[in-house]
Amino acid sequence: MKNIICGFAGIGKSTLMKMSDWVDLESTPFAKNWDIYSDVAIHMAKNGHRVMLSCHKELRDILLEKGADFEVIIPRIEDKKEYLRRYAERGNTEQFIKLFEDKWEDFINEILADSDKMNVVVLGENEYLVDYFEHEYYSSFEDI
Repeated sequence: MKNIICGFAGIGKSTLMKMSDWVDLESTPFAKNWDIYSDVAIHMAKNGHRVMLSCHKELRDILLEKGADFEVIIPRIEDKKEYLRRYAERGNTEQFIKLFEDKWEDFINEILADSDKMNVVVLGENEYLVDYFEHEYYSSFEDI
């Protein structure tokens, strides 16, 4: 299992963090300084923490440059409407929702295009990150 996950918006990073020992390392305090953000995540992972990060292209590129062992988890491209609903329900701004409405296919396809450079996992229909972990890594989610 990777100790660093770059998770797409709305897959359930914060929910998993509340239910397990994963750390949801928010990018906002780093003011898009991807170099420092990645250094903190790599340091934490090397010291035994399991860290969830945002999924920005700049971050993924820096993690690749630094040789970090990570995976990227994204939704299916067909699930756009479901994720837009999730963003509205969790209180994201109209600007955020509009960005994902307009760029959804671009964001997903950009990640898929890089799947030869990094491990990319596509969640199933109506699947959250917790479901992925339960199916892929644990016989029971209580093992986390």
